[in-house]
Amino acid sequence: MGLATGGNLYVARVASELSRLGVEVSLITLVPPRDIPWDPALRLVSSPAEFTFGVRPEGRRWISFLQAKLAAVRDLRKLVREPYDILYSVGGPSNIVNHLCQGGLFRPRASVAAVFHLFRQVSYPRFLRNPETYTRPFQTFYHTWGDALARRFPVITVSNYWRDKLIARGFQPDRIRVIPVGAETNNWPALEPEAAKRELDLAGRLVIYTSPLRLNKGILQVLEALHDLKDRFPRVIVLATGVTDRRTRERVERFVGRHGLQEHFRYEGVVSRERIPFYHYAADVVVLASQEEEGWGIFLLEGMGAGKPVVCTPLGAMPELVGDRGIVLTKNTVDDLTRALVRLLASPELRQELGRAGVAAAARYSYESAARAHLELFEELLTDR
Repeated sequence: MGLATGGNLYVARVASELSRLGVEVSLITLVPPRDIPWDPALRLVSSPAEFTFGVRPEGRRWISFLQAKLAAVRDLRKLVREPYDILYSVGGPSNIVNHLCQGGLFRPRASVAAVFHLFRQVSYPRFLRNPETYTRPFQTFYHTWGDALARRFPVITVSNYWRDKLIARGFQPDRIRVIPVGAETNNWPALEPEAAKRELDLAGRLVIYTSPLRLNKGILQVLEALHDLKDRFPRVIVLATGVTDRRTRERVERFVGRHGLQEHFRYEGVVSRERIPFYHYAADVVVLASQEEEGWGIFLLEGMGAGKPVVCTPLGAMPELVGDRGIVLTKNTVDDLTRALVRLLASPELRQELGRAGVAAAARYSYESAARAHLELFEELLTDR
């Protein structure tokens, strides 16, 4: 059985586990993973292309801009050169290609779409009135179209929250399969917190860890809370890793400089997966103050697996994942975030209690079980065919 898909950490890990179960896996992509390990035993089908994600075209270059995006879909489709048993698409552009392949020379035996997030969260009238719609043409054009096309396929999503959202958007309930995913903490080395802090030159600090460094993931909200925390906890530091963008970096640098937070904030850039355990074990609190509806929250799950108390905003599937094993903010405000962080930083006992509860919850999820659930669905679809 073959599998073709787009790339992210979820896909990379599930694909690796599927390979161990005997599936022949191909990653078909124009943007090969850079900061995510792609198992060398898996097949890569790629023709790298440069993208300008979310950038407004200059002047009156809208036509050429959209033509370039259509060309990207065309080029991605050209990489599908054989009739896969399963064509598994992740995200808007991949869903478009999956749709286009249904009538082509290399039509798959069955198609599946993974949907963890809907780009259009509001009604069409509000969507069309929102200025942000027109400042992000790549997302506007690709993802809303791709989301709509995904309705024609069996869909995999990672949480009951998103299952309900998809049904409300018109997806058929009997064509949705919920398959939660895990984290890689069961393969992590055993690290003592103080040893991890020494490794990262953080000895004696109270560490709040967050990732990635993106505005939509709430980095400015975390820094606003830090501004209120630093006087009460002089040794506190916000540690951030992961991908970023120029707009985020500029906003963060201005905020840090304006409020004198240089000694209380550190951004480490993109960190290898081998180094990630050091950051979670060094943390006293793991926080994801996301400003969007998260599909699941692997970063939070990693923190829970490392025995750390986690804090999240009340958006998307994060409350479903965290439950009472961490702190889910009542409101998505900086005041609520600050109060939650004060509770945890002031109480080692509460941090330990929630950390133990998180370990037990995280143990229920794994990429291996997710891969087996994928394989079961694929076999059902191929049998029906």
